[in-house]
Amino acid sequence: MHTFPTPLHCFVDDNRCECNEHDGVLFRAELFSISPTEEQLCWERCCRSEMEIPDVQSRVARWLSWLNA
Repeated sequence: MHTFPTPLHCFVDDNRCECNEHDGVLFRAELFSISPTEEQLCWERCCRSEMEIPDVQSRVARWLSWLNA
């Protein structure tokens, strides 16, 4: 098993002020990474209700905390 330092990309789209998304997505969070051996990590959550957003924000924070540990 090989391990490599892998850059992690975190994308957050917050459309609460202007929801122009055709699919009604208010908030989207994505964590994405590709290692030198082309292994991929991709985690994405979309919110269509403001009530879902705090949970997704918390999940992103936990992922980042775990990955940075």
